[in-house]
Amino acid sequence: MALSTETADQRDVDPVLNLWLAVLENAIDDLLGRNVIEQKKALHWFRSDDDCVGSFVFICNALDVDHLKMRKKILGLTK
Repeated sequence: MALSTETADQRDVDPVLNLWLAVLENAIDDLLGRNVIEQKKALHWFRSDDDCVGSFVFICNALDVDHLKMRKKILGLTK
């Protein structure tokens, strides 16, 4: 799932943002995957309002994305 409108060259400039984007993409894959345990973990992660390093809210903030809108879109994929 492509979450960024930046070109590949722009994303290469900041490897930390690439890392957070990869974490988010992995969580989406887990949420939509077949492993029920990983789905539940991902669902909990997406629903959490925790803003510590590595949390969904933290990553959305790092990527300059509204976490509430992103959460709604992502959780809508599971319906």
